[in-house]
Amino acid sequence: MSLDGSVIAQPPKYPLKIYGLTGARIGKFYLFCGGVSSVYRAECYAYSLETNTFNLAGNMTMPRRYHKNSVTDNGMMLTTGGENSNGELKSTEKIGRAHV
Repeated sequence: MSLDGSVIAQPPKYPLKIYGLTGARIGKFYLFCGGVSSVYRAECYAYSLETNTFNLAGNMTMPRRYHKNSVTDNGMMLTTGGENSNGELKSTEKIGRAHV
């Protein structure tokens, strides 16, 4: 569904064959980060409802999967925890509007 409530076309396939990624809505975009394919990933992709496209939005500092996200009042996404090839992560990263 679009921002104005109208139905949109089926979203395109995610750019990577992946699992364990997480995401959040920031304004007019959905931001998806991390996950695992054959390796742990740090990439973040922004999905636009208006253009029905995914675009590479940047990278997290650390690759991770199964992390948790929250969005702050000023449009930052906080990504915390999860795991990567080194084990459990106890760090938090800020991903901001510049990424979308």
